[in-house]
Amino acid sequence: MTKYRSESVAFCSADSPHFDDWEIRFKAFLYLTNVPEKSAPFRYWAGSHTSNKIRKAMEYEYFRDGKKGTYGCYTEKQLNEIQKRYGFICTTVVGKIGTLIWWIFREIHTGTLLTDGSKPLITLANYFDITR
Repeated sequence: MTKYRSESVAFCSADSPHFDDWEIRFKAFLYLTNVPEKSAPFRYWAGSHTSNKIRKAMEYEYFRDGKKGTYGCYTEKQLNEIQKRYGFICTTVVGKIGTLIWWIFREIHTGTLLTDGSKPLITLANYFDITR
């Protein structure tokens, strides 16, 4: 899969803080352009995959309602509460052309908005499902 993002302030579903479903899968993202802070880098909240009251409720809702519910997405208010209560720190993953991100996306993560429209984000992605 490729991702090409060239529009400033264009929003997509991956831009909402979320966790991926319960299946364990690796994802690999390869930056095909330089990705500084303003070129829509990936963000994650370290440690947010751990079990806590809010996470358990979100996982249950995800399992119960699927795409009809929040689908693993957090509101800004929920995310602020989680950060305050559990101390999860947001990390932005910037990088140069050729940066490879190899990850199990159980932590809360999000794409970000492109704020410098003159420098598009181009990534190559592959998903590796290891639960089957």
